[in-house]
Amino acid sequence: MVARSEGVFDPATLEAVRERLRHPPPIQDDGRPVTRWTLARIQAACPALPPRTLSGLWRLLHRHRIRLRHGRPQLYSPDPAYQVREASLHRVLRRVAANPDRCVVLFLDEFTVSHWPLVAPDWCVLPGPPPCAQRTAPGERRTRIVGALDGISGRVLSQRDSAISTVVLARFLARVAAAYPDAEHIAIVLDNWPPHHSPEILAALPASPRIELVFLPTYAPWLNPIEKLWDWLKDAVLRLHRLAGHWKELKQAVEAFLASFATGSTELLTRVGLTGAGTLARALSTDLQNQK
Repeated sequence: MVARSEGVFDPATLEAVRERLRHPPPIQDDGRPVTRWTLARIQAACPALPPRTLSGLWRLLHRHRIRLRHGRPQLYSPDPAYQVREASLHRVLRRVAANPDRCVVLFLDEFTVSHWPLVAPDWCVLPGPPPCAQRTAPGERRTRIVGALDGISGRVLSQRDSAISTVVLARFLARVAAAYPDAEHIAIVLDNWPPHHSPEILAALPASPRIELVFLPTYAPWLNPIEKLWDWLKDAVLRLHRLAGHWKELKQAVEAFLASFATGSTELLTRVGLTGAGTLARALSTDLQNQK
Protein backbone atom coordinates (compact mmCIF):
# COMPACT_ATOMS: atom_id res chain seq x y z
CA MET A 1 0.00 0.00 0.00
CA VAL A 2 2.77 2.46 0.91
CA ALA A 3 6.41 2.58 -0.08
CA ARG A 4 7.69 3.37 3.41
CA SER A 5 11.34 3.58 2.49
CA GLU A 6 10.64 6.43 0.10
CA GLY A 7 8.00 8.02 2.26
CA VAL A 8 5.38 8.21 -0.49
CA PHE A 9 1.81 7.00 -1.02
CA ASP A 10 0.86 4.63 -3.75
CA PRO A 11 -1.70 6.31 -6.10
CA ALA A 12 -4.73 4.50 -4.65
CA THR A 13 -3.91 5.46 -1.06
CA LEU A 14 -3.11 9.02 -2.03
CA GLU A 15 -6.46 9.44 -3.81
CA ALA A 16 -8.30 7.86 -0.85
CA VAL A 17 -6.73 10.38 1.56
CA ARG A 18 -7.47 13.31 -0.75
CA GLU A 19 -11.09 12.22 -1.15
CA ARG A 20 -11.53 11.88 2.63
CA LEU A 21 -10.18 15.38 3.21
CA ARG A 22 -12.71 16.85 0.77
CA HIS A 23 -15.38 16.11 3.40
CA PRO A 24 -15.75 17.22 7.04
CA PRO A 25 -14.16 15.10 9.78
CA PRO A 26 -16.37 12.57 11.56
CA ILE A 27 -18.16 13.34 14.82
CA GLN A 28 -16.05 12.47 17.84
CA ASP A 29 -16.73 9.33 19.88
CA ASP A 30 -18.17 11.44 22.70
CA GLY A 31 -20.71 12.89 20.27
CA ARG A 32 -19.20 16.35 20.06
CA PRO A 33 -19.07 17.75 16.50
CA VAL A 34 -15.76 18.89 15.04
CA THR A 35 -15.29 21.22 12.10
CA ARG A 36 -11.61 20.92 11.13
CA TRP A 37 -9.09 18.22 10.39
CA THR A 38 -6.08 17.63 12.62
CA LEU A 39 -3.23 15.20 12.04
CA ALA A 40 -4.66 12.86 14.66
CA ARG A 41 -8.10 12.95 13.02
CA ILE A 42 -6.60 12.29 9.58
CA GLN A 43 -4.71 9.32 10.95
CA ALA A 44 -7.83 7.91 12.63
CA ALA A 45 -10.11 8.47 9.61
CA CYS A 46 -7.75 7.01 6.99
CA PRO A 47 -7.06 3.35 7.88
CA ALA A 48 -4.89 2.91 4.78
CA LEU A 49 -2.24 5.13 6.35
CA PRO A 50 0.67 3.24 7.92
CA PRO A 51 1.52 3.74 11.61
CA ARG A 52 3.55 6.92 11.95
CA THR A 53 4.27 9.63 14.47
CA LEU A 54 2.28 12.81 13.90
CA SER A 55 5.44 14.63 12.81
CA GLY A 56 6.18 11.83 10.34
CA LEU A 57 2.62 12.03 9.02
CA TRP A 58 2.99 15.79 8.63
CA ARG A 59 6.14 15.32 6.52
CA LEU A 60 4.48 12.62 4.40
CA LEU A 61 1.36 14.74 3.74
CA HIS A 62 3.48 17.79 3.02
CA ARG A 63 5.50 15.84 0.45
CA HIS A 64 2.26 15.06 -1.38
CA ARG A 65 1.05 18.69 -1.29
CA ILE A 66 -1.54 18.05 1.42
CA ARG A 67 -0.94 20.97 3.75
CA LEU A 68 -2.47 23.10 6.45
CA ARG A 69 -3.79 26.32 4.91
CA HIS A 70 -5.64 29.33 6.26
CA GLY A 71 -9.30 29.39 5.38
CA ARG A 72 -10.91 32.32 3.61
CA PRO A 73 -14.44 33.69 3.73
CA GLN A 74 -16.71 33.00 0.83
CA LEU A 75 -17.18 36.19 -1.17
CA TYR A 76 -20.78 37.27 -0.96
CA SER A 77 -22.69 40.35 -2.03
CA PRO A 78 -26.38 40.73 -1.11
CA ASP A 79 -26.99 42.72 -4.30
CA PRO A 80 -29.75 40.96 -6.29
CA ALA A 81 -28.25 42.49 -9.43
CA TYR A 82 -24.74 41.21 -8.65
CA GLN A 83 -24.32 39.11 -11.77
CA VAL A 84 -25.70 41.84 -14.03
CA ARG A 85 -23.37 44.46 -12.58
CA GLU A 86 -20.36 42.14 -12.64
CA ALA A 87 -21.07 41.30 -16.30
CA SER A 88 -21.36 45.03 -17.06
CA LEU A 89 -17.95 45.62 -15.46
CA HIS A 90 -16.41 42.83 -17.53
CA ARG A 91 -17.87 44.32 -20.71
CA VAL A 92 -16.27 47.66 -19.85
CA LEU A 93 -12.91 45.99 -19.22
CA ARG A 94 -13.06 44.09 -22.51
CA ARG A 95 -13.91 47.31 -24.34
CA VAL A 96 -10.89 49.05 -22.83
CA ALA A 97 -8.66 46.06 -23.61
CA ALA A 98 -9.77 46.17 -27.24
CA ASN A 99 -9.27 49.96 -27.53
CA PRO A 100 -6.45 50.92 -25.13
CA ASP A 101 -5.50 53.99 -27.16
CA ARG A 102 -9.01 55.47 -27.00
CA CYS A 103 -10.56 54.06 -23.82
CA VAL A 104 -9.51 54.22 -20.17
CA VAL A 105 -10.77 52.40 -17.08
CA LEU A 106 -10.10 53.77 -13.62
CA PHE A 107 -10.99 52.19 -10.28
CA LEU A 108 -11.98 54.88 -7.77
CA ASP A 109 -12.29 54.72 -4.00
CA GLU A 110 -11.80 56.75 -0.83
CA PHE A 111 -9.51 56.02 2.11
CA THR A 112 -9.09 57.42 5.62
CA VAL A 113 -5.61 58.04 7.07
CA SER A 114 -5.26 58.28 10.85
CA HIS A 115 -2.24 59.78 12.56
CA TRP A 116 -2.14 56.90 15.03
CA PRO A 117 -0.11 53.93 13.73
CA LEU A 118 -1.83 50.66 12.89
CA VAL A 119 -0.85 47.61 14.92
CA ALA A 120 1.16 44.97 13.06
CA PRO A 121 3.68 42.17 13.75
CA ASP A 122 7.38 42.99 13.59
CA TRP A 123 10.65 41.25 14.37
CA CYS A 124 11.90 41.87 17.91
CA VAL A 125 14.38 40.47 20.40
CA LEU A 126 13.22 38.21 23.25
CA PRO A 127 12.85 38.65 26.11
CA GLY A 128 11.34 42.06 25.75
CA PRO A 129 8.12 43.91 25.05
CA PRO A 130 6.14 43.30 21.86
CA PRO A 131 6.17 45.93 19.08
CA CYS A 132 4.28 49.02 20.16
CA ALA A 133 2.13 51.28 18.00
CA GLN A 134 3.06 54.49 19.81
CA ARG A 135 0.36 57.10 20.28
CA THR A 136 2.31 60.15 21.31
CA ALA A 137 -0.48 62.72 21.04
CA PRO A 138 -4.02 62.62 22.45
CA GLY A 139 -6.93 62.59 20.08
CA GLU A 140 -6.89 60.82 16.73
CA ARG A 141 -6.47 63.03 13.68
CA ARG A 142 -7.75 61.93 10.29
CA THR A 143 -7.51 62.97 6.69
CA ARG A 144 -9.23 61.54 3.63
CA ILE A 145 -7.94 60.53 0.21
CA VAL A 146 -9.79 59.92 -3.04
CA GLY A 147 -7.80 57.92 -5.56
CA ALA A 148 -8.20 56.45 -9.03
CA LEU A 149 -6.16 53.50 -10.34
CA ASP A 150 -5.66 53.07 -14.10
CA GLY A 151 -6.44 49.45 -14.93
CA ILE A 152 -4.07 49.33 -17.92
CA SER A 153 -1.00 51.34 -16.85
CA GLY A 154 -1.14 51.21 -13.05
CA ARG A 155 -1.11 55.01 -12.93
CA VAL A 156 -2.60 56.48 -9.74
CA LEU A 157 -4.29 59.86 -9.43
CA SER A 158 -5.07 60.97 -5.89
CA GLN A 159 -6.26 63.97 -3.93
CA ARG A 160 -6.20 64.53 -0.18
CA ASP A 161 -8.64 66.66 1.78
CA SER A 162 -10.03 66.89 5.29
CA ALA A 163 -13.26 65.37 3.95
CA ILE A 164 -14.33 64.00 0.60
CA SER A 165 -17.40 66.08 -0.11
CA THR A 166 -19.38 66.07 -3.32
CA VAL A 167 -17.55 69.28 -4.26
CA VAL A 168 -14.20 67.55 -3.79
CA LEU A 169 -15.41 64.55 -5.78
CA ALA A 170 -16.66 66.70 -8.66
CA ARG A 171 -13.34 68.54 -8.73
CA PHE A 172 -11.48 65.22 -8.76
CA LEU A 173 -13.55 63.92 -11.68
CA ALA A 174 -12.65 67.06 -13.62
CA ARG A 175 -8.99 66.43 -12.82
CA VAL A 176 -9.32 62.85 -14.07
CA ALA A 177 -10.80 64.06 -17.36
CA ALA A 178 -7.96 66.57 -17.75
CA ALA A 179 -5.37 63.83 -17.11
CA TYR A 180 -6.58 61.91 -20.18
CA PRO A 181 -7.04 64.59 -22.86
CA ASP A 182 -6.84 62.11 -25.76
CA ALA A 183 -9.20 59.47 -24.36
CA GLU A 184 -12.57 59.20 -26.06
CA HIS A 185 -14.14 57.24 -23.19
CA ILE A 186 -13.20 57.19 -19.49
CA ALA A 187 -14.93 54.52 -17.43
CA ILE A 188 -14.72 55.11 -13.68
CA VAL A 189 -15.52 52.04 -11.59
CA LEU A 190 -16.75 52.87 -8.08
CA ASP A 191 -18.83 51.57 -5.21
CA ASN A 192 -22.23 52.70 -3.99
CA TRP A 193 -21.17 55.19 -1.32
CA PRO A 194 -24.12 57.65 -1.29
CA PRO A 195 -22.10 60.72 -2.40
CA HIS A 196 -21.21 58.84 -5.60
CA HIS A 197 -24.92 58.95 -6.50
CA SER A 198 -25.44 62.54 -5.36
CA PRO A 199 -27.18 65.08 -7.63
CA GLU A 200 -24.04 67.23 -7.54
CA ILE A 201 -21.91 64.44 -9.00
CA LEU A 202 -24.49 63.46 -11.59
CA ALA A 203 -24.85 67.12 -12.57
CA ALA A 204 -21.09 67.40 -13.04
CA LEU A 205 -20.97 64.57 -15.58
CA PRO A 206 -22.35 66.57 -18.55
CA ALA A 207 -19.35 68.87 -18.18
CA SER A 208 -17.17 65.79 -18.77
CA PRO A 209 -19.21 63.77 -21.30
CA ARG A 210 -16.36 61.32 -21.86
CA ILE A 211 -16.77 60.00 -18.30
CA GLU A 212 -19.00 57.02 -17.56
CA LEU A 213 -19.62 55.94 -13.97
CA VAL A 214 -19.71 52.14 -13.62
CA PHE A 215 -21.24 51.17 -10.29
CA LEU A 216 -20.18 47.94 -8.63
CA PRO A 217 -22.54 45.54 -6.86
CA THR A 218 -23.16 46.51 -3.26
CA TYR A 219 -20.65 45.18 -0.72
CA ALA A 220 -18.30 43.74 -3.34
CA PRO A 221 -14.86 45.26 -2.59
CA TRP A 222 -13.11 42.34 -4.32
CA LEU A 223 -14.21 43.84 -7.64
CA ASN A 224 -12.36 47.11 -6.92
CA PRO A 225 -8.57 46.53 -7.13
CA ILE A 226 -7.72 49.91 -5.60
CA GLU A 227 -8.74 48.39 -2.25
CA LYS A 228 -5.48 46.41 -2.44
CA LEU A 229 -3.56 49.62 -3.05
CA TRP A 230 -4.89 50.88 0.28
CA ASP A 231 -3.68 47.62 1.88
CA TRP A 232 -0.23 48.26 0.42
CA LEU A 233 -0.32 51.82 1.76
CA LYS A 234 -1.09 50.46 5.21
CA ASP A 235 1.82 47.99 5.04
CA ALA A 236 4.31 50.48 3.58
CA VAL A 237 3.52 53.61 5.60
CA LEU A 238 0.86 53.27 8.28
CA ARG A 239 1.64 50.12 10.27
CA LEU A 240 3.85 50.77 13.33
CA HIS A 241 5.05 54.12 11.94
CA ARG A 242 6.93 56.51 14.25
CA LEU A 243 5.23 59.71 13.07
CA ALA A 244 2.28 59.89 15.48
CA GLY A 245 3.64 63.18 16.80
CA HIS A 246 4.46 64.50 13.32
CA TRP A 247 1.17 64.79 11.47
CA LYS A 248 2.53 66.90 8.61
CA GLU A 249 5.36 64.46 7.93
CA LEU A 250 2.98 61.48 8.00
CA LYS A 251 0.70 63.10 5.42
CA GLN A 252 3.74 63.83 3.27
CA ALA A 253 4.83 60.17 3.53
CA VAL A 254 1.36 59.03 2.39
CA GLU A 255 1.39 61.44 -0.53
CA ALA A 256 4.92 60.38 -1.53
CA PHE A 257 3.87 56.72 -1.56
CA LEU A 258 0.92 57.42 -3.87
CA ALA A 259 3.01 59.76 -6.03
CA SER A 260 5.41 56.90 -6.74
CA PHE A 261 2.69 55.48 -9.03
CA ALA A 262 2.00 58.75 -10.85
CA THR A 263 3.43 57.46 -14.12
CA GLY A 264 2.17 53.88 -13.83
CA SER A 265 3.46 50.66 -12.30
CA THR A 266 3.47 47.07 -13.54
CA GLU A 267 4.30 46.00 -9.98
CA LEU A 268 1.12 47.65 -8.75
CA LEU A 269 -0.98 46.00 -11.48
CA THR A 270 0.35 42.61 -10.43
CA ARG A 271 -0.14 43.28 -6.75
CA VAL A 272 -3.79 44.33 -7.09
CA GLY A 273 -4.70 41.49 -9.45
CA LEU A 274 -5.02 43.36 -12.75
CA THR A 275 -2.42 41.10 -14.35
CA GLY A 276 -2.31 37.36 -13.93
CA ALA A 277 -5.04 34.73 -13.84
CA GLY A 278 -7.82 36.60 -11.98
CA THR A 279 -11.18 37.33 -13.59
CA LEU A 280 -10.54 41.07 -13.89
CA ALA A 281 -7.08 40.50 -15.35
CA ARG A 282 -8.47 38.03 -17.89
CA ALA A 283 -11.15 40.50 -18.98
CA LEU A 284 -8.49 43.17 -19.49
CA SER A 285 -6.01 40.96 -21.33
CA THR A 286 -8.02 38.62 -23.57
CA ASP A 287 -8.70 41.03 -26.43
CA LEU A 288 -5.22 42.51 -26.24
CA GLN A 289 -3.71 39.06 -26.65
CA ASN A 290 -5.98 38.31 -29.60
CA GLN A 291 -4.71 41.41 -31.37
CA LYS A 292 -1.06 40.31 -31.17
